[in-house]
Amino acid sequence: MKHFFFVAILFSVLHPSGLSAQWVQTNGPYVAYVRCLASSGSTLVVGTTWGLYRSTDDGESWNHAQHMPGSGIYALASIDSFIFAGTDGDGVYSSIDSGANWSRANSGLIGKYRMTWGLAVSGTTLFGFSQFGGAARSTDFGETWTEADSGASSARFYNILTLGSTLYAGTGSGFFTSTDNGIHWSLSTDSPKNLTINALVASGSYFYAATNKGVFRIADSGRTWTQLSDTNFAELIATRDSTLFGGTWVGGVSRSTDNGLNWSAVNNGIFHPRVNAFAESPTSLFVGTYGAVYRTRNNGDSWEVVNHGLQLAGIGTFATSGADLLIGGSGGVFRYAAPGNWDSELRTTGFIQALAVDGNMYLAGGNLGSAFCSTDAGTTWSSNTTSLADVNITSAVVIGTDLFLGTDHRGIFRSSDTNRSWASVNHGLSDTSIRALVALGTRLYAGTAARGIFGSLDSGMTWKRMNNGLADSQIYCLTANGSTLWAGTGNGVFFSSDLGSSWSLTNKGLADTIVFSLAVSGTNIFAGTGFGIFTSTLGSDGWKSVNDGVTFFDGRTLAVSNSNLFAGTSSNGIWWRPLSDLSAPTEKADMTSDITLHPNFPNPFSTATTISFSTAKREYIDVKIFDQLGSECAHLVSGEFDAGDHVYQWNALHLSPGVYTFVLRTGFGEVKTVKLIRE
Repeated sequence: MKHFFFVAILFSVLHPSGLSAQWVQTNGPYVAYVRCLASSGSTLVVGTTWGLYRSTDDGESWNHAQHMPGSGIYALASIDSFIFAGTDGDGVYSSIDSGANWSRANSGLIGKYRMTWGLAVSGTTLFGFSQFGGAARSTDFGETWTEADSGASSARFYNILTLGSTLYAGTGSGFFTSTDNGIHWSLSTDSPKNLTINALVASGSYFYAATNKGVFRIADSGRTWTQLSDTNFAELIATRDSTLFGGTWVGGVSRSTDNGLNWSAVNNGIFHPRVNAFAESPTSLFVGTYGAVYRTRNNGDSWEVVNHGLQLAGIGTFATSGADLLIGGSGGVFRYAAPGNWDSELRTTGFIQALAVDGNMYLAGGNLGSAFCSTDAGTTWSSNTTSLADVNITSAVVIGTDLFLGTDHRGIFRSSDTNRSWASVNHGLSDTSIRALVALGTRLYAGTAARGIFGSLDSGMTWKRMNNGLADSQIYCLTANGSTLWAGTGNGVFFSSDLGSSWSLTNKGLADTIVFSLAVSGTNIFAGTGFGIFTSTLGSDGWKSVNDGVTFFDGRTLAVSNSNLFAGTSSNGIWWRPLSDLSAPTEKADMTSDITLHPNFPNPFSTATTISFSTAKREYIDVKIFDQLGSECAHLVSGEFDAGDHVYQWNALHLSPGVYTFVLRTGFGEVKTVKLIRE
C-alpha cells in the first residue's frame, strides 16, 4: 500500500568497493503518465510525471533523457532541430540535437515562469506560459527571455496560433490577438464571451478552437465564430488529410472528416480515455494519455500502445500470488512472472494503491474510488465505482469471502458479495484515515494516520484500539509473520508477539525512522524508508543497511517473491535483489534475559490453571493476561525477580470460556506468550 503525502530523497549514493551484488532495475512494466508530446523530424519526445523520454524509431522504444529534472515535464515544443521542455519548477530546458542532450534555458525568466505551464512557437519565436498567468518570449532559441503579455498579463495562456502576421492566443480569459509578434495583446470583441480556450489549430482556410463551450470554427481573421459541437475537448490536432482529431478528459479520442461538423469516437485499442496531447511523425499520429502513449497508422481506425521503455515510475503496491509478483500503480495491475515478462492484468484510468491476494481471489483499489475484484486469479475482473464514490482507497485485505478496503478519510468498507456492494464498518474506529490493513488468521488490524492501530475479531463489525507500548500513532504499514505483527511508523519499527496486545520498539541501526513498508522472509525482516532499505534478523539487536550500489531513492513498497526482494519506489520504478545477498545482523544484544516459560497446567482448564517460569538471573518481569479482543483481564505480577522457579495460579472463574493469552515481558523488551484455554 502506498501514501503520497511524504517525499523523502536520497542525497548520497553508496558504492562500496569489493561488492559485486547490487540492486537491479526491472525491465518494465511500461506505463506512461503523459502530459505532453512533441516531434522534431524523426524524433519524438514525451513529457511525463517522472521525466522526459525520447524515441527515434517512431515510438517503438523510448529512452529516458539525461540531464533533465526527474519529474514534472509540463510542456514541449520544437523549432527545427531544437526541442524545448517546460518543467514544473525549474523553468525551460533546451536541446539542440533533437533531444539527445539538454541544458537550462532560463536567462531572463522571472520566478513565476519557473513553473512553465505551456510552450508555443510562432516562426522562430518561442513563447512560455506561466501557470500563474502571463507569457514570456524568446527570439534566440531560449537563450534569453522577456515578458510578452502586455494587455493579457493576468490571462492564463494555453496556446498560440500564427496566421500571416497575426498571432492568436487561447487563454482561460478568452481570445487574444497580437500584431507585433506577441509584445502586445488585445482581447477580441468578436469572439463569444466567457470562453476558456483549451486549444487552437489551423486546417485549410479555417482555424478551430476547443473551448469550455464546445468546438468553434473561426473565419475572417477571427471575426466570425461558428459553434460546431458542444464537446469539451482538451486538445485538437489537424492531420495532413484535413482530418480533425479531438482529445477529451473522459472519452478518449474523437475524429471529424467534415471540417468539424460531425464527430465520432475512435477509441479502438485505447484503454486510457484521458487525453493530454497529440503529436505527428511522418507516418503516424500519437496520443498521450494518463496511462499510455498510443499510435495510429490508419488515421485513427485503430490504436496500439507504444510504451516500451516508458518505465512505470510510481509504484502503488505489491502482492504475491504463488510464484508471481503483482504490481499496482498507474494504469492498473501488472503481473511479473520473470525478468522482462510483464502482463497487464487490469487496465484502469486510476492509480492502484491497494492490492490483496488470497488464492484465486484478487482485490484492488484505486485513488478514484474504484474497487476491482477477480475470482479467477486475474483472468477477469469486476468493477464497482458506485458504492465507493468519492473515496481514496489506500489498503486492502481478503479474509475468506470477506473483502476489506481502507480509505484515507472514510474508514473501512467490507464486501461479502464479491464486490457487488460495500458497507462501512467503522464502529469503534476513532480515526477513519486508514493507511494499512493486515489479517492474522481471522483477526483484522488497521493502521491509522493519527490514532495508531485498531483490531477486530468480528470481521470489522467492531474495532478496539491496541496501542499498548506503541510510541507513535502514525502508522504507515502493517505486516504479519506467523503470530508476530510488525508496524512501520513515523518513529521506526514496532513488533507485537501477543496479537497486538502490546508492542515493542526495534530501531537500532535505522538511518530513517519513517518506515513506509515492511516485508518478511523466514527470519529476516526488511524495512523500506526514505533513505533506502534496511534488514534485521528476528531477535537480533538491530538493523543493517542494504543500499550498496543503490540508485533509487526510497523503498515505498516491498515484497518477497521467488527468492528475491523487490522494492517499488515513488518515482524510479521497481528494483530487485536476491535475498541471499541481503544478510541481516545476527548479533544478540549484550544484555539479554534468560527465561524459560513453562506450559500452563491444566490446559484446557475449567476454573484455574497454574503458570510457571524460570529465570537464570535477577531481572525485571511483568506478567499480564489478555482476552481475544486484546483487553487486559489480569495483571499477575510486576517487579524484580531473583533467579529460580516462580509459580502462580490464575483463577478465571469470573471470566467467560474462551482463549486467553498469557504475556510475559522482560526488562530487555523480550516477550513470551502461551495460550490459555478455559472450557
